[in-house]
Amino acid sequence: MVRNDRIYEELHESLALLKILALSSASIKKGKYKPAQKAFEDIRKKIAGKRTQ
Repeated sequence: MVRNDRIYEELHESLALLKILALSSASIKKGKYKPAQKAFEDIRKKIAGKRTQ
């Protein structure tokens, strides 16, 4: 049973990753994305803002 539980969990994780990829692809096709450099800049600004509060 342990092996079956492990296989089920791996399958569940794989399906979750596939869903994330599908959602990401749909967002890109709709133009809802930003360059990685801009995303990291935004994250750094949020972190810096929380440190000053």
